[in-house]
Amino acid sequence: MGRPNLEEIAPWDYAIECSPTGDTFATIAGGNPVRLWDIATGTQTGNPIRPLKGEISYTIVKYSPDGRTIVTIPVGDGFVDTPRLWDAATGRHLKTLKGHSNCDYESVAYSPDSKIIATGHKDGTVLLWDVPAR
Repeated sequence: MGRPNLEEIAPWDYAIECSPTGDTFATIAGGNPVRLWDIATGTQTGNPIRPLKGEISYTIVKYSPDGRTIVTIPVGDGFVDTPRLWDAATGRHLKTLKGHSNCDYESVAYSPDSKIIATGHKDGTVLLWDVPAR
């Protein structure tokens, strides 16, 4: 069986990230949760990552190198550009990276061991965060 057609699965999604294992990918569409997809079958897998209270949607989604954590950056009243960490398997919210807002949408990176995340901000600062152990 061939791979699923992404346009048929998620035609209006505007952010896509493949897991490091290559078996799933995550998509974001305006106003909708982050959805996880099985690449082989094209079916949704796991629990959607839903915006928290006051958030509208997310602008970025990235997997950690070990595939266990996902970072999102939300938009919405009072929550603009504050990164959030999620369990990739369950969709459970792990941590909000409080202390700096206005995170630049493309300036999020994990350390190779998935234990630290760096966020770049529009004022030129870079912050390092510990990823919660599970």
